[in-house]
Amino acid sequence: MPFNSFDGTDPHYRGIAKSGNWALCLGAGVCRGMLPDWKELTLSVINKCLPSPVSKTTFDQAQADTSWSLDAWLQVALNEFLLHGKTLDDFIGVIRSELYSLLLETARQDGIEADLQAALLHAKHLPPQKALAVHAFLRRHYENTTLFGLASWLASIAKTEWKPTAVLTFNAALPFDSRELDLLARIAANQQRFTEARRLWEAALQRELHNPLYQRCLKRLSEVEEQTVFADIVLACLAWALVVALVALVFAFTR
Repeated sequence: MPFNSFDGTDPHYRGIAKSGNWALCLGAGVCRGMLPDWKELTLSVINKCLPSPVSKTTFDQAQADTSWSLDAWLQVALNEFLLHGKTLDDFIGVIRSELYSLLLETARQDGIEADLQAALLHAKHLPPQKALAVHAFLRRHYENTTLFGLASWLASIAKTEWKPTAVLTFNAALPFDSRELDLLARIAANQQRFTEARRLWEAALQRELHNPLYQRCLKRLSEVEEQTVFADIVLACLAWALVVALVALVFAFTR
């Protein structure tokens, strides 16, 4: 059954994961200490794309003055980049470079950069000896980070009955597992983000063709969308009826 949010360190909720299926949801902040956080990445990308360097103090003040999101600032950097004849692929390359440069440089100094890159791309296909070397590198430099701690914990419970059903990351790329797509779609539908829910269920159907559950979900989603549109039309008509009535009353009393 679903639960409202709660403090995971509260002893009252100890063992709650054993009561049913659950998913671990990860945000970008989980990589802090290993990779730059969202704000650090945005500032470094800006400084790669804009003609004049921007200090952290200046950037903080600009954020406070404009209330722009970090996404908006990245759009500024992209606009400037495109203005000078660069491409979107070039911009993605800048983001990739700024995101992984420090991690890869540390790996290069340890003589393990190629193995680390291979692990990031296809961890399951890495030979055991190289996997152990990458693990030793990560432990040596990042043992105290949240991500390393979570990975160690997940490995320790991987064969238990209370392991998570899925590990979800809310990134642009869709997960491969259809069950993860289904769960993300349900979250989106519950938040009335129907377009996103439809995209996710359609992607799940591509993974499992003719899955009756996903087909029913899409059918139900269409029904909900139709009801929502009808409700919007009714509300709009009621609003206009109220306006007409008020105008009529005002006109009647001013004659």
